[in-house]
Amino acid sequence: MTRASVLMVCVLLLGGVAGADVEIVTDTLDYTDNGVATEPWFIPPDIILDHSPYFRLANQDWGWTHVVTGDVPADAIGIEMATLDILAWDVDSDQTEEDVIYAEGTALGLLEGPTREWTTTSFDLPQNALDTLWKDGELDVFIDIDRRNEGNRVTLGSSTLTVHYNVGVIPEPATIALLGAGGLLALHRRRRYGA
Repeated sequence: MTRASVLMVCVLLLGGVAGADVEIVTDTLDYTDNGVATEPWFIPPDIILDHSPYFRLANQDWGWTHVVTGDVPADAIGIEMATLDILAWDVDSDQTEEDVIYAEGTALGLLEGPTREWTTTSFDLPQNALDTLWKDGELDVFIDIDRRNEGNRVTLGSSTLTVHYNVGVIPEPATIALLGAGGLLALHRRRRYGA
């Protein structure tokens, strides 16, 4: 076994010990989360899609909050990644309509979809949103409808937050140091005895 091979084994061992598993948590907001005193206004089943208050104009921007505090795995040690999926109807992105989605104040991008059809647009959350989500288990989302104010409207069906939590135990630095020292000792013995 060459010195490079021994070093590679040490790195793989350390990576395996320090690695964590991933547990996925999903939170979906839809019409069942519509409230009398609060918005959001996600469209319920069997509602006329072109009807207020579900079909919203540029001056009817609104926001909502995903809360996953009760779903965070007990052994979570961080967030690997998270995505936000927005189901929307009549986005008209093919006709220059711009409906912007924000998370924690950061623009994620535009909804994508044709006229008078349901489509889902997926966004990867940026680091500042992941940091907030890890800190308090909540994600504030906002839609700027028809940013150009061209008279376009859009309807939202649901918002789904999917969080990939890293779970497991990462060894203390002393444990990692011992493993590294063991690898170096193996290298030294190999050199010394020519084995």
